[in-house]
Amino acid sequence: MPATIQGTVFEDVNQNGTYNPPGDPGIPNVTVVLEDPNGICTTTMTDGLGDYSFSGLTIVGTYTVYETVADPGMACPPTLFTQPPGYTTSTTSRVRTIDVTQADIDTNQSFTENFGHEDVESFECSANGLQVALNPSRLFEINLVTGASTLQGFLSPAAVYNAIGFSVVDNAIYGYNQDSRNVARINPDLTVTNFGPVPNLPVQGFNVGDVDFNGHLYLYNSNNTRFYVVDVDPDSPTFLQLVDPTAGFILDTAPFGTAITPLPITDWAFNPIDNQLYSANNATLNVVRVNPLTGGQTVIPTIGLTPGGYGAVFFDAQGFFYVLNNNTGQIFRIEIIGPNAVATFFSSTVPASQNDGARCAFALLNLLEIAKSVDPTLACPGDILMYTIEVENIGTILDAENVIVIDDIPAGTTFIPGSVTVNGMPTGDDPSVGISLGDIPPGGMVTITYEVEVD
Repeated sequence: MPATIQGTVFEDVNQNGTYNPPGDPGIPNVTVVLEDPNGICTTTMTDGLGDYSFSGLTIVGTYTVYETVADPGMACPPTLFTQPPGYTTSTTSRVRTIDVTQADIDTNQSFTENFGHEDVESFECSANGLQVALNPSRLFEINLVTGASTLQGFLSPAAVYNAIGFSVVDNAIYGYNQDSRNVARINPDLTVTNFGPVPNLPVQGFNVGDVDFNGHLYLYNSNNTRFYVVDVDPDSPTFLQLVDPTAGFILDTAPFGTAITPLPITDWAFNPIDNQLYSANNATLNVVRVNPLTGGQTVIPTIGLTPGGYGAVFFDAQGFFYVLNNNTGQIFRIEIIGPNAVATFFSSTVPASQNDGARCAFALLNLLEIAKSVDPTLACPGDILMYTIEVENIGTILDAENVIVIDDIPAGTTFIPGSVTVNGMPTGDDPSVGISLGDIPPGGMVTITYEVEVD
């Protein structure tokens, strides 16, 4: 009597990585592939209830189930994975292995492998940093230029979340639930998708994390001797599996993790310029660079950092490093110059505990705030409208350099040539082409006006 491998592809309504019928409805017309111990692939599709089944299995050995969603064609094993229509991401791993014995075949053993999906919004690639902090965790948005910290709300389900990073693969925040000890995804609506256990990932209170630019979550626990890399690209065949950065990110093998000299750090971040990890050593107050492929370290002598733990760190698109002092709330901007680094006080925010930071590293820092108004607000054909644009450098340290303002002429109006002024001085600029303001110093404001005629 043969063995069977079956399961359900489902909508993970409660975001826990587990199939919970009847609350989790099945997803029909999803392709699932089974590779047998001889390397032969068989393809099926889920039925109207989201169920699939491979029956009549009579070969002893390891079977592999691939939830590809799309038809893989002749590829065996398949390499292309997608999401079902109407869903944006996965909540379970995409590939499973099942060892089938002769006893399993003789007793008609049935194995169940379920696969979950959900439809969630993604974060914007914003200039601001995101921070989880306190117990239970809240999500804060931090303007690195001003230090303004805006509470987004409590995360749900309530827990302590840490070791977060921003994945540019799907603009999502991934991290670690320190209460349930599992990898998690934080969503913009403040819900958290808690994934099931990652095979071979130690049960630790990871408090250091970031995601590289290919969707790999790097987890570390302060002063430990190994870090761990989890694939968090939902369209990867190794999604939610430990991978080995020293071997091209294939599935990790024992001894799991990558060796590292213990570091007293509480966050790290990827630099978009050189793809290396950077952190602030809480003991020596030096920047340390970590090679993410080997775990090798380089100490970068640093001046300017004050004592305290640096639990939230960020990079911007130009390779400047921002570190937040937990004790004081001071944010330092670090410039790495050759073998050395210089930290400059940049802004102040709220001191925080049990915190970690994440940011889209490809976003430029935003020094400017712009306000636009029109007078009069009601008009008839032939009337003249004056638009006023105020451009302010909200920073306290940096000049906003080579500022150019482009403003589309409103539909139904015609720009009046020669009407542009900058701080009261006429210019020959056209707003739709660009108005050059030069450099704006910290705290400085430039006022632009121009006129249009209502058609």
